[in-house]
Amino acid sequence: MGIMLRLLICAVCLGLAAQDARAEEYPNGTVRIVTPYPAGGPLDIVARILAQGLHDDLHRTFIVDNRPGASGNVAAKLVASAAPDGLTLLATGDTTFTVNPFLYQIMPFDVKDGLAPISIIGTYILVLATSSSLPVHSLAELLAYAKQHPVNFASGGVGAPGHLGFEYLRYRTGLNGVHIAYRGGPAAGEALLAGEVGAAFVSTSVVIPYAKSGQLNALAVSDSVRYPALPDVPTVAESGVPDFRIRFASLLMAPAHTKPELIALLNDEVHRIFAQDDVRKHLQAIDVTATVSTPAEAGAWLVDESARWAPIIKASGMKAE
Repeated sequence: MGIMLRLLICAVCLGLAAQDARAEEYPNGTVRIVTPYPAGGPLDIVARILAQGLHDDLHRTFIVDNRPGASGNVAAKLVASAAPDGLTLLATGDTTFTVNPFLYQIMPFDVKDGLAPISIIGTYILVLATSSSLPVHSLAELLAYAKQHPVNFASGGVGAPGHLGFEYLRYRTGLNGVHIAYRGGPAAGEALLAGEVGAAFVSTSVVIPYAKSGQLNALAVSDSVRYPALPDVPTVAESGVPDFRIRFASLLMAPAHTKPELIALLNDEVHRIFAQDDVRKHLQAIDVTATVSTPAEAGAWLVDESARWAPIIKASGMKAE
Protein backbone atom coordinates (compact mmCIF):
# COMPACT_ATOMS: atom_id res chain seq x y z
CA MET A 1 0.00 0.00 0.00
CA GLY A 2 1.45 3.37 -1.02
CA ILE A 3 2.25 6.00 1.60
CA MET A 4 -0.25 8.50 0.13
CA LEU A 5 -3.07 5.95 0.30
CA ARG A 6 -2.15 5.09 3.90
CA LEU A 7 -2.18 8.79 4.80
CA LEU A 8 -5.57 9.23 3.15
CA ILE A 9 -7.01 6.27 5.05
CA CYS A 10 -5.61 7.64 8.30
CA ALA A 11 -7.14 11.07 7.64
CA VAL A 12 -10.54 9.50 6.96
CA CYS A 13 -10.31 7.39 10.11
CA LEU A 14 -9.36 10.42 12.19
CA GLY A 15 -12.28 12.37 10.73
CA LEU A 16 -14.71 9.57 11.56
CA ALA A 17 -13.30 9.31 15.05
CA ALA A 18 -13.75 13.05 15.61
CA GLN A 19 -17.30 12.83 14.27
CA ASP A 20 -18.09 9.94 16.63
CA ALA A 21 -16.61 11.92 19.53
CA ARG A 22 -18.92 14.86 18.74
CA ALA A 23 -21.88 12.51 18.61
CA GLU A 24 -21.02 11.10 22.03
CA GLU A 25 -20.85 14.64 23.47
CA TYR A 26 -24.38 15.54 22.37
CA PRO A 27 -27.31 14.82 24.70
CA ASN A 28 -29.55 11.85 23.91
CA GLY A 29 -33.08 12.52 22.74
CA THR A 30 -35.03 14.00 19.88
CA VAL A 31 -33.99 17.57 19.10
CA ARG A 32 -36.57 20.14 18.00
CA ILE A 33 -35.54 23.02 15.77
CA VAL A 34 -38.41 25.46 16.27
CA THR A 35 -39.03 27.98 13.51
CA PRO A 36 -41.70 30.70 13.36
CA TYR A 37 -42.47 30.30 9.67
CA PRO A 38 -44.75 27.89 7.80
CA ALA A 39 -43.39 24.80 6.07
CA GLY A 40 -41.96 25.40 2.61
CA GLY A 41 -40.60 28.91 3.16
CA PRO A 42 -36.90 29.79 2.89
CA LEU A 43 -36.11 29.59 6.62
CA ASP A 44 -38.03 26.33 6.96
CA ILE A 45 -35.89 24.91 4.15
CA VAL A 46 -32.70 26.16 5.86
CA ALA A 47 -33.84 24.57 9.13
CA ARG A 48 -34.47 21.25 7.41
CA ILE A 49 -31.05 21.30 5.73
CA LEU A 50 -29.51 21.90 9.16
CA ALA A 51 -31.63 19.15 10.72
CA GLN A 52 -30.44 16.62 8.15
CA GLY A 53 -26.80 17.63 8.48
CA LEU A 54 -26.92 17.52 12.27
CA HIS A 55 -28.63 14.12 12.16
CA ASP A 56 -25.92 12.76 9.88
CA ASP A 57 -23.11 13.93 12.15
CA LEU A 58 -24.53 13.63 15.65
CA HIS A 59 -26.69 10.52 15.16
CA ARG A 60 -29.67 12.10 16.85
CA THR A 61 -33.18 12.72 15.51
CA PHE A 62 -33.59 16.40 14.59
CA ILE A 63 -37.09 17.57 13.66
CA VAL A 64 -38.35 20.96 12.47
CA ASP A 65 -41.25 22.31 14.54
CA ASN A 66 -43.12 25.10 12.73
CA ARG A 67 -44.70 27.53 15.21
CA PRO A 68 -45.90 30.65 13.37
CA GLY A 69 -47.37 33.59 15.23
CA ALA A 70 -46.69 37.15 16.38
CA SER A 71 -43.83 37.69 13.91
CA GLY A 72 -41.63 35.09 15.59
CA ASN A 73 -42.51 35.83 19.21
CA VAL A 74 -44.45 32.58 19.69
CA ALA A 75 -41.53 30.40 18.62
CA ALA A 76 -38.96 32.47 20.51
CA LYS A 77 -40.98 32.29 23.73
CA LEU A 78 -41.28 28.51 23.42
CA VAL A 79 -37.52 28.05 23.06
CA ALA A 80 -36.61 30.66 25.69
CA SER A 81 -38.81 28.73 28.13
CA ALA A 82 -37.28 25.34 27.29
CA ALA A 83 -34.60 23.53 29.28
CA PRO A 84 -31.06 24.50 28.19
CA ASP A 85 -30.17 20.91 27.38
CA GLY A 86 -29.54 21.11 23.62
CA LEU A 87 -32.83 19.38 22.78
CA THR A 88 -34.71 22.57 21.80
CA LEU A 89 -33.24 25.10 19.35
CA LEU A 90 -34.60 28.13 17.51
CA ALA A 91 -34.12 29.02 13.84
CA THR A 92 -35.55 32.49 13.30
CA GLY A 93 -35.17 35.73 11.42
CA ASP A 94 -33.21 38.51 13.07
CA THR A 95 -36.26 40.79 13.07
CA THR A 96 -37.67 38.78 16.00
CA PHE A 97 -34.99 40.52 18.06
CA THR A 98 -34.16 43.66 16.08
CA VAL A 99 -37.65 44.86 15.12
CA ASN A 100 -40.29 43.20 17.31
CA PRO A 101 -39.23 44.93 20.54
CA PHE A 102 -40.11 48.26 18.89
CA LEU A 103 -43.38 46.99 17.38
CA TYR A 104 -44.88 45.22 20.37
CA GLN A 105 -45.76 46.97 23.59
CA ILE A 106 -44.94 43.83 25.59
CA MET A 107 -42.54 41.09 24.50
CA PRO A 108 -43.36 37.57 25.76
CA PHE A 109 -39.72 36.59 26.30
CA ASP A 110 -36.49 38.18 27.48
CA VAL A 111 -35.10 39.62 24.24
CA LYS A 112 -31.69 40.44 25.69
CA ASP A 113 -30.93 37.41 27.85
CA GLY A 114 -33.53 34.74 27.08
CA LEU A 115 -31.68 33.08 24.20
CA ALA A 116 -28.06 32.38 23.31
CA PRO A 117 -26.87 32.89 19.70
CA ILE A 118 -25.15 29.93 18.07
CA SER A 119 -24.55 31.26 14.55
CA ILE A 120 -25.98 33.24 11.70
CA ILE A 121 -27.46 30.68 9.29
CA GLY A 122 -27.88 32.68 6.13
CA THR A 123 -28.55 36.21 4.94
CA TYR A 124 -30.63 37.72 2.16
CA ILE A 125 -31.23 41.04 0.43
CA LEU A 126 -34.17 42.80 -1.21
CA VAL A 127 -34.64 44.47 -4.57
CA LEU A 128 -36.56 47.70 -5.06
CA ALA A 129 -38.85 46.94 -8.00
CA THR A 130 -41.68 48.79 -9.72
CA SER A 131 -44.62 47.70 -11.81
CA SER A 132 -44.11 48.04 -15.55
CA SER A 133 -47.11 50.38 -15.52
CA LEU A 134 -45.14 52.94 -13.53
CA PRO A 135 -43.16 55.26 -15.84
CA VAL A 136 -39.87 55.12 -13.91
CA HIS A 137 -36.60 53.31 -14.54
CA SER A 138 -34.38 54.52 -11.69
CA LEU A 139 -34.62 55.46 -8.03
CA ALA A 140 -34.18 59.13 -8.90
CA GLU A 141 -37.10 58.92 -11.33
CA LEU A 142 -39.22 57.14 -8.72
CA LEU A 143 -38.58 59.84 -6.12
CA ALA A 144 -39.38 62.59 -8.65
CA TYR A 145 -42.52 60.82 -9.85
CA ALA A 146 -43.76 60.25 -6.29
CA LYS A 147 -43.66 63.98 -5.55
CA GLN A 148 -46.61 64.41 -7.90
CA HIS A 149 -48.15 60.93 -7.63
CA PRO A 150 -47.85 59.15 -4.25
CA VAL A 151 -46.70 55.58 -4.87
CA ASN A 152 -48.34 52.58 -3.21
CA PHE A 153 -45.76 50.15 -1.79
CA ALA A 154 -46.71 46.52 -1.14
CA SER A 155 -45.28 44.34 1.64
CA GLY A 156 -46.05 41.04 3.31
CA GLY A 157 -47.37 42.77 6.43
CA VAL A 158 -46.57 45.34 9.10
CA GLY A 159 -42.94 44.93 10.16
CA ALA A 160 -42.19 42.50 7.32
CA PRO A 161 -38.90 42.95 5.42
CA GLY A 162 -40.62 44.71 2.51
CA HIS A 163 -42.33 47.14 4.89
CA LEU A 164 -39.02 47.85 6.62
CA GLY A 165 -37.37 48.52 3.27
CA PHE A 166 -40.08 51.01 2.35
CA GLU A 167 -39.91 52.81 5.69
CA TYR A 168 -36.11 52.95 5.57
CA LEU A 169 -36.20 54.48 2.09
CA ARG A 170 -38.88 56.96 3.16
CA TYR A 171 -36.83 57.80 6.29
CA ARG A 172 -33.74 58.51 4.20
CA THR A 173 -35.30 60.27 1.18
CA GLY A 174 -38.69 61.66 2.17
CA LEU A 175 -40.30 59.39 -0.42
CA ASN A 176 -43.96 60.22 -0.95
CA GLY A 177 -45.50 56.75 -0.65
CA VAL A 178 -48.23 54.72 1.02
CA HIS A 179 -47.71 51.29 2.59
CA ILE A 180 -50.17 48.55 1.58
CA ALA A 181 -49.93 45.40 3.72
CA TYR A 182 -50.74 42.01 2.19
CA ARG A 183 -50.89 38.58 3.79
CA GLY A 184 -47.35 37.45 3.19
CA GLY A 185 -44.55 38.16 0.75
CA PRO A 186 -45.94 36.04 -2.13
CA ALA A 187 -49.21 37.99 -2.08
CA ALA A 188 -47.30 41.28 -2.14
CA GLY A 189 -45.27 40.06 -5.12
CA GLU A 190 -48.45 39.06 -6.96
CA ALA A 191 -49.97 42.49 -6.30
CA LEU A 192 -46.89 44.15 -7.76
CA LEU A 193 -46.99 41.95 -10.86
CA ALA A 194 -50.69 42.64 -11.32
CA GLY A 195 -50.13 46.39 -11.12
CA GLU A 196 -52.28 46.74 -7.99
CA VAL A 197 -49.39 48.66 -6.43
CA GLY A 198 -46.58 50.67 -7.95
CA ALA A 199 -43.54 49.39 -6.07
CA ALA A 200 -42.18 47.02 -3.46
CA PHE A 201 -39.01 45.69 -1.91
CA VAL A 202 -39.10 42.03 -2.91
CA SER A 203 -36.85 38.98 -3.08
CA THR A 204 -34.43 38.42 -5.93
CA SER A 205 -36.39 35.35 -7.06
CA VAL A 206 -39.45 37.54 -7.69
CA VAL A 207 -37.50 40.15 -9.64
CA ILE A 208 -35.10 38.20 -11.83
CA PRO A 209 -37.53 36.35 -14.16
CA TYR A 210 -40.02 39.21 -14.41
CA ALA A 211 -37.40 41.90 -14.96
CA LYS A 212 -36.12 39.91 -17.93
CA SER A 213 -39.63 39.68 -19.38
CA GLY A 214 -40.31 43.37 -18.78
CA GLN A 215 -43.14 42.81 -16.28
CA LEU A 216 -41.13 44.47 -13.51
CA ASN A 217 -38.45 47.14 -13.39
CA ALA A 218 -35.57 46.41 -11.02
CA LEU A 219 -34.41 49.82 -9.79
CA ALA A 220 -31.89 49.03 -7.05
CA VAL A 221 -30.64 46.32 -4.68
CA SER A 222 -30.66 46.88 -0.94
CA ASP A 223 -27.16 45.57 -0.22
CA SER A 224 -23.95 47.59 -0.18
CA VAL A 225 -22.72 45.74 -3.28
CA ARG A 226 -24.43 44.70 -6.51
CA TYR A 227 -26.12 41.32 -6.69
CA PRO A 228 -24.25 38.91 -9.03
CA ALA A 229 -27.40 37.76 -10.83
CA LEU A 230 -28.44 41.41 -11.44
CA PRO A 231 -25.10 42.98 -12.39
CA ASP A 232 -26.67 45.94 -14.21
CA VAL A 233 -28.91 46.93 -11.29
CA PRO A 234 -27.23 49.51 -9.02
CA THR A 235 -27.36 49.55 -5.25
CA VAL A 236 -29.58 52.07 -3.48
CA ALA A 237 -26.37 53.76 -2.30
CA GLU A 238 -25.11 54.05 -5.88
CA SER A 239 -28.49 55.53 -6.77
CA GLY A 240 -27.99 58.53 -4.50
CA VAL A 241 -28.73 57.39 -0.91
CA PRO A 242 -25.31 57.12 0.78
CA ASP A 243 -24.69 54.21 3.18
CA PHE A 244 -28.11 52.68 2.52
CA ARG A 245 -27.89 48.95 3.19
CA ILE A 246 -30.40 46.26 4.10
CA ARG A 247 -29.38 42.64 4.56
CA PHE A 248 -31.49 40.44 6.79
CA ALA A 249 -30.14 37.40 8.66
CA SER A 250 -31.51 34.18 10.05
CA LEU A 251 -30.00 32.74 13.21
CA LEU A 252 -29.74 29.48 15.11
CA MET A 253 -30.20 30.01 18.84
CA ALA A 254 -30.50 28.00 22.05
CA PRO A 255 -32.10 28.70 25.43
CA ALA A 256 -29.98 30.88 27.71
CA HIS A 257 -27.58 28.98 29.97
CA THR A 258 -27.00 26.23 27.41
CA LYS A 259 -23.51 24.85 28.07
CA PRO A 260 -20.81 26.70 26.10
CA GLU A 261 -19.50 23.32 24.94
CA LEU A 262 -22.82 22.56 23.23
CA ILE A 263 -22.94 26.04 21.67
CA ALA A 264 -19.41 25.55 20.31
CA LEU A 265 -20.21 22.07 18.99
CA LEU A 266 -23.32 23.31 17.17
CA ASN A 267 -21.43 26.29 15.79
CA ASP A 268 -18.80 23.96 14.35
CA GLU A 269 -21.56 21.88 12.78
CA VAL A 270 -23.21 24.91 11.16
CA HIS A 271 -19.88 25.89 9.61
CA ARG A 272 -19.31 22.35 8.31
CA ILE A 273 -22.80 22.02 6.83
CA PHE A 274 -22.79 25.44 5.15
CA ALA A 275 -19.36 24.83 3.63
CA GLN A 276 -20.73 22.04 1.44
CA ASP A 277 -21.14 23.01 -2.22
CA ASP A 278 -24.53 21.33 -2.62
CA VAL A 279 -25.88 23.14 0.45
CA ARG A 280 -24.61 26.50 -0.78
CA LYS A 281 -26.24 25.93 -4.19
CA HIS A 282 -29.50 24.87 -2.56
CA LEU A 283 -29.54 28.00 -0.44
CA GLN A 284 -28.71 30.22 -3.40
CA ALA A 285 -31.75 28.78 -5.21
CA ILE A 286 -34.00 30.14 -2.43
CA ASP A 287 -32.31 33.57 -2.32
CA VAL A 288 -30.24 32.80 0.78
CA THR A 289 -26.50 33.48 0.97
CA ALA A 290 -24.70 30.78 2.96
CA THR A 291 -23.44 33.11 5.70
CA VAL A 292 -22.20 31.81 9.06
CA SER A 293 -20.60 33.41 12.11
CA THR A 294 -19.28 32.89 15.60
CA PRO A 295 -21.77 33.16 18.49
CA ALA A 296 -20.26 36.54 19.40
CA GLU A 297 -20.63 37.83 15.83
CA ALA A 298 -24.27 36.69 15.76
CA GLY A 299 -24.91 38.57 19.00
CA ALA A 300 -23.18 41.69 17.67
CA TRP A 301 -25.32 41.53 14.51
CA LEU A 302 -28.49 41.68 16.63
CA VAL A 303 -27.17 44.65 18.62
CA ASP A 304 -26.16 46.57 15.48
CA GLU A 305 -29.40 45.87 13.60
CA SER A 306 -31.51 46.83 16.62
CA ALA A 307 -29.74 50.19 16.70
CA ARG A 308 -30.41 50.63 12.97
CA TRP A 309 -34.14 49.87 13.06
CA ALA A 310 -35.13 51.60 16.31
CA PRO A 311 -35.21 55.20 14.97
CA ILE A 312 -36.80 54.14 11.67
CA ILE A 313 -39.66 52.28 13.37
CA LYS A 314 -40.20 55.14 15.78
CA ALA A 315 -40.30 57.70 12.98
CA SER A 316 -42.73 55.59 10.93
CA GLY A 317 -45.12 55.07 13.83
CA MET A 318 -45.61 51.42 12.83
CA LYS A 319 -47.13 49.09 15.45
CA ALA A 320 -47.78 45.38 15.44
CA GLU A 321 -51.23 44.38 14.28
